[in-house]
Amino acid sequence: MLLRRPILALAALALPLAVARAQTPQQIIQQVVDAERNANQNDRSLWIFLDQSKKPTEQVTKWIGTTQQGNVQRILVKNGSPQPESDQQTSIQKQISNPDTIHFKGITLSPTGSFIEAATVWRQRAEGADINTQFTGIPLDQSNAGQYSEFY
Repeated sequence: MLLRRPILALAALALPLAVARAQTPQQIIQQVVDAERNANQNDRSLWIFLDQSKKPTEQVTKWIGTTQQGNVQRILVKNGSPQPESDQQTSIQKQISNPDTIHFKGITLSPTGSFIEAATVWRQRAEGADINTQFTGIPLDQSNAGQYSEFY
């Protein structure tokens, strides 16, 4: 009986504190999301792992090491045949001195397999069209639309 009174007294004191700190589910989720974002922004860990890819035309086993500038791959076995140590080291040196991707402020730029175009179109008469020129829509010289340039 003596033990019950202190427990009830503690419970009576703790109940208002628990009610005062109650959070909505949205607040709890927001705290978790904020904590994950902070952890990702401050994560400077680097990894090394073994990757085995099996495609119909190629089977490769390789070590991949992550660095601040990008990944470095060391191909161990390609299509069932072990790669010579000298070829592995040559490949690693090439990746370090001449990387295929550039990592800059959280953005990865990879010119390999990419397409970049800087194009412009100039027309003597305003057609009001996009890149493609509709030859049936070119205004005649005598019309009002024929007096405007493309960049009016």
